[in-house]
Amino acid sequence: AFEATGGPIIPFSTGRQDFSEQQASEVHGPSLCPFGKGRANPNGSFLPSADLGKDPACEPTAPIHERERPTIEAMRATFQRMGFSDKELVVLLVMGHQYGRMHENVSGYGGVTGSDTWYAFDPAHWNVYGPGGLGYLSTYSMQARSEWPEWVNPKNGKRQFHMKMGGGIFAFLPVDMALLWDPAWKKIVLWYDQHRVDFHRDSAAAWKKLTELGCEGLLIPETTPGHERIRVEHIR
Repeated sequence: AFEATGGPIIPFSTGRQDFSEQQASEVHGPSLCPFGKGRANPNGSFLPSADLGKDPACEPTAPIHERERPTIEAMRATFQRMGFSDKELVVLLVMGHQYGRMHENVSGYGGVTGSDTWYAFDPAHWNVYGPGGLGYLSTYSMQARSEWPEWVNPKNGKRQFHMKMGGGIFAFLPVDMALLWDPAWKKIVLWYDQHRVDFHRDSAAAWKKLTELGCEGLLIPETTPGHERIRVEHIR
């Protein structure tokens, strides 16, 4: 999908093995994971929680990154457990949420339309992959100038943030908003909005790292011509 919508060329190595629970236990122990069992998400998922709510011990006038500390800290802990830096966290979240939509019937999120999108336009048009254009990455800069209001789904109490533009709904979960709430992440995401080619290169490297985690000695490099390394020359 990244390449088809004009993004970086990313060599993909094959050979990952699916383990049964017994096989994973034999190799990695009770955690079933080479990086240990994640404890950041209370529902047991290895993914970051979409929203852990505000810190009840925080004053309403405290800075936003302190009020939203539970979600921010859990998010950072999830990625750090696997050896990812703040920069890699930012590019992976932005890269992934360029595509797809929320499904209210599955997660409880996406309730404005029932299936709100992170990026309301076709990813192949006006997308983040290009030195110019509007793009999903630019929604962060738009938010930084004028933060989208919080909306709480009356049916389930789930909160999200959204903007209507061009006939579509651009929706952010609290985990997306965290990239602007946390000072370090905000600096990174706004820098990338002004340095798109760097975003392509760094997000591709982080994605390749993610797909190869825990597979040392198992993978076979891609042999497709032109895919021997990450390429971004065509984006310039």
